[in-house]
Formats: sequence, structure tokens, C-alpha cells
Amino acid sequence: MTSPRRPEHASATLTSDLGSAPTIASGSSPGQETLASPAPRWEPVTHAQRDSTAPTVHTEVLDISATAGGDRYERVDMLGSGGMGEVWLHRDRRIGRRVAVKTLKGDGDGEVGRERFLREVRVQGQLEHPSIVPVYDLDVDPEGRVFFTMKRVRGDTLERIIGAVASENPKYTKKYGQRKLLQAFAQVCLTIDYAHTRGVLHRDLKPGNVMLGDFGEVYVLDWGLAKLMGEPDLLASSAELKEQLEGLTGVSDDAPPLSTRTREATPVLDSSGSLTINGVLLGTPAYMSPEQLADVGENLDARSDIYSLGVILFEILTHTRLRSEVNFGQLLLAVSEGRKMRPSERTKDVPPELDELCVRALDRDPDARPKSARELAETVERYLDGDRDLLLRRELAARHVASAEKRKDLPTTADRTPRLEAMREVMKALALDADNAAAQRLIVELVVGASDEVPVAARPELAQADDAQRADGAKWGAFGLISWLMMFPVAIVIGVRSWPQVLVTAASTIFGALYCYLLWRRKRYGIPATTTVTAICAIVTASVSCYLGPFALVSTVAATTSLLTAMHFTKRERVIGVVLTVLGAAAPFAIEALALLPGAYVFEAGRIIVPERAIALPRGATMFVMFYATVTFAIMTSVVIGRVRDSLRASERRLFLQAWHLRQLFPGAASG
Repeated sequence: MTSPRRPEHASATLTSDLGSAPTIASGSSPGQETLASPAPRWEPVTHAQRDSTAPTVHTEVLDISATAGGDRYERVDMLGSGGMGEVWLHRDRRIGRRVAVKTLKGDGDGEVGRERFLREVRVQGQLEHPSIVPVYDLDVDPEGRVFFTMKRVRGDTLERIIGAVASENPKYTKKYGQRKLLQAFAQVCLTIDYAHTRGVLHRDLKPGNVMLGDFGEVYVLDWGLAKLMGEPDLLASSAELKEQLEGLTGVSDDAPPLSTRTREATPVLDSSGSLTINGVLLGTPAYMSPEQLADVGENLDARSDIYSLGVILFEILTHTRLRSEVNFGQLLLAVSEGRKMRPSERTKDVPPELDELCVRALDRDPDARPKSARELAETVERYLDGDRDLLLRRELAARHVASAEKRKDLPTTADRTPRLEAMREVMKALALDADNAAAQRLIVELVVGASDEVPVAARPELAQADDAQRADGAKWGAFGLISWLMMFPVAIVIGVRSWPQVLVTAASTIFGALYCYLLWRRKRYGIPATTTVTAICAIVTASVSCYLGPFALVSTVAATTSLLTAMHFTKRERVIGVVLTVLGAAAPFAIEALALLPGAYVFEAGRIIVPERAIALPRGATMFVMFYATVTFAIMTSVVIGRVRDSLRASERRLFLQAWHLRQLFPGAASG
């Protein structure tokens, strides 16, 4: 196309270089306009320029009659070339914009090629959809070649994007996540569904014919092989072309039948998988449905395009080609075998609903495929809606975990329990995202590794548990004193020598047993009660010396009393108990040292003699008393210590099982 002639009467003209658009400036006289200096060469709008106030769209005044026909467009650069046509970037002098101009290459394969070319522009021009590149004009250039102009689109093809993502190109992996590609795929499906409602089949759907722009644009390109359902197929209108198709070399007898035969055709699969014969583009077999390959374009309906969309979905999910055969005959044979291909067989983490959708779309039987391209789009959108919900839940769960991390180490106050708050936050996180590893580790840490600090709200319950344990100690104290009271009837039987001492011992034992029984029934008692119990036991300990002196039984009674107080008293109460018990055990020694009572032992060379004091000491009765005291205290000590040990072991076992079950329930906590 040549540059336009400047008319003498033109009030404005182009003075800028290629791609620039002059701005309008006011002239010196009313109604007169002149051109200001040319605007800079066109560049794509960058993110840094978004906030700029400088306009990127300019206007100009020109004589429309000076840019008629082919003179309207000024060639700039080659955009692409195919089997029959080529696309050039031109500047529309009238509008001041860049457009893509497609022309036939050479003679365009004669009348059939010209007719196909005109069919393409009319089909594409009448499909008015945001994702179909609009056609601006259809005309003839000065050399008599038919051309049409369309919107110049910018972006990356889906084929290039998938390849870059598969090779882990950081620029593309960051920009094109799985969600974005699936959203684009759903838009492609809706675009094809629109074309189907207008009675148009695309027949060459593949990633190379899908373009994604930087601003959310999605385009379905290249409608050159489009077919109007119910009308003759121009691609097969030539008998010669049909004969060429039948003679493809390397086609197995098991492959789907082709329509005609010839021995002279030379089939070629290019790097993108597109099939050409003698320079005529026939499509891309790797993306064709079995019926499209078998019928060479005849008797097709919307389900054939759905198969091609299934192949595209397979490649989006796996980042690999569904068909990698480079020989056309081998490809036909592979398609004819009809083995179901699942994306999950190629790569892991394929969503099961999309895996199944892909298998349905790629079914050899057209009736088994989704009924429309819209059904494909809606299924993907439903998945994305659920995935969006999942993403939101994960984000909310992460926030709850972060909140729990901040709270768990804060100090407990009278009106706040941060650790409990942290546990609630973690439970909310797990309710939103049960597989959140950070939440799983934190819940185990909070439950198993609880601190010794008792929250204010938990103190009443803990005090109740302590009261139950102390009541149990009072009960066993009563049983122990009652068992020791059995010494009183034994003393009567063997003979009492000092009733005051025996009666004091018996009375203090009875009083202590009754007092312990009252404490057991009361359930709760404090330092005054424990002090009283310990004092009574100290009196019993001291009075026991009246039987066999301060060495024989006093130490055993004192040790048993100390054991009971150590297990069931608080730290402060234990101090008081130890002091009183020691005083009770030391009292008999002090009494003998002060000569208030006769000595309990006579020391002679090689022996110690125990004289009779409060009771008689016949051999048999005395041995029985010694045996009874030994057995009683041994059993009593064993039972009390055993119960405490069993209780401690049960607590440890419960804690272990609790931690074990928590870790099984939350595997993500194992590393923690």
C-alpha cells in the first residue's frame, strides 16, 4: 500500500513519523487549525505511566477523500505469515491507530483460496464478541489484492505461556498461575459457545490460537478454518484437495478412514503440530477430534470443538502436550485407539473435578462429551468459585494462627486468659482449614505444653480437684488412726500398768480419727484444720512411747504421719506438719532427759533392756503387738503410696495418649 497523495485543499496533513499522531493546536485566526509538533512514537502503556496525565490518544484533522481505498493504510511491519496469507502491521491514516492487515499470499490458491479468505473475514466480522478480534474493513489494495483490517491485539499466546510455565520461567510462573489460566479457558469456552449459537465451528482450537493480554483480554484467533454448520465445506470443495488427503503416507489400516485417496500428497506437521499439504493449511491434528480427523471436516457439530477445548484444558492442567506424535499416521493411530487420557496420569495435584471434566471432553464418543462449550465453562467456574472460597478460608485461617501466636505468650491477668484466647483462635483456624500445619502444631503445643500458670477462670475447678485430693487424704488418715486404735484393747488384754498413759494414747487416737472423718465429710479445709490434725498426730506419736519407749514405735508413727502430710498438704502446711511431727517424736526424749518419767531403756554391756512401762510385756503378747504394728504400718504405707503412684501414672498415661491422639489427628504437628 502506498502513501496517500496530499490534496491541495487539505487543511491538515500528517507530519509525524510512523506510529506518531500529531496533536491539534489553535491557529492564529478563528476557525483555522495547524498541526503542532508530532507526538512521540507509539509505545505500549506501562504501569509507571498509568498515573501520568499526558494523553496517549491524539486527534487530527485531515481530508478523508485523500485516503481512499488502499491509500488509507500505511505499512509498518510484518506480524506473521501462514500457509496462504500474511499479516502486516499498518497505520490507519484516517483514524490514527495501528491495525492488523491480512492479505492473501501470491495467488492465494486460486478461486478456492480467495473464497475461503472472504469466508473468513465475513465469519469473523459477523461474530461480534469481546474475545473475537473485530474486523474493521474489507477492501482491495492498489495491486488488486483483497485485504481486510482488524484490531491489532497484543499479548502472549496460551501456547507460549504454557511452555514458559512448564520450563519454570519466573516471569511467567508469577504472572500466570493455574487460576488465571483456568479463568482464561472458561472465557474461551464461552466465546466458542457464542460462535456455536451463531452456527459457526472454529475447527482449529489450540493454545496457539488463544491470546492473553496484559489487561485481562482473552482472544480466540484465526477463524480461517471456521465452518458454517449445515453449509458446504470450502476446505473440501476442491476434488484435488480431497484426493490429496486420502493419500497421506504412514496411515495405518486401523486408523479412521479418510474421504479420498491419492499417491502424490506430501503431509507435513510443523513445529506447532499444524498439518499442511502442498502449502495448504488443514488444521492441527493433535487438537482435532477423532471425527474431524476421520471425516476431513464433514458432518461435524459443536462437539468437535468441545474435544479440542478438552485438549487445551489437558495442557493447562499438565503443562504437557496431550499428543506428541510427529508422524501424522502415528497420530491417527493413537487417536483411533481411543485410550482415555487423564491429566492426573501426567502430573499430581490435578483437581478431581477438572480431571473428570477433561476425560469427558476427550471421550472418543461425541455423545459422552459435555453438551456444550458453556457447560465446560460453567464446570470450570464452579470449581474456581469453590477454589476461591478455599483460598479465602486459608487466608482467614492464617490470620487466626497469627493472632494465636501473638496471644499465647502474653501474661494471664484477672480479667484475661491469653492462652485460652490463643486456643480459640487456633480452633477457628482449624475449622476454616483443617490441614493448616501451623495451626496443628500450635494446638498441640497449647494443649500438651500448657504452662504452670493457672488461669483465673480455671482456679475454682482446680481448687475443687485439690479439695477432693485432700479429702481423700483425710479419709486415709482416719483409717490409719482407727487401725492404730486396735492397740488399746490389746493393751487391756495383756495388762495395763499405767492407765493415764494408755488412756491419753487411746483418747488422742480416737479424737484424731473422728476429726479426720469430719474433714473427709467437709470436703474442704485449710491451714487451721491441717494444723489441728498434725498436732493431734504429734500427740499420738509422743504418747505411743508409753508402750515400748521412744525407739520402737515412735519413729514409724512419725514417718507415716509425715508421709500423709507430704502427699496431701500444701507447701506451707507441710512445713507446719513437719515441725509438729518432729516435736511430737522428740517429746519422749525430752521428758526422759528431764527425768519426768522413768527411763524407757536400760543399757547394759552387750544389750538393751526394755522395762515394762504403761503395759505389761509378756513374750507372746509383745511379739504380737510388734508384728501387728509392723504389718499395719507396712500395709498402710503401701496402700497410700500405691494410690498416689497409680493416680500419677494415670495422669501421665492420659497426657501421653492425649498428645498421641492430637498428633495423629493433626499430622502437620509432627515436625513441631
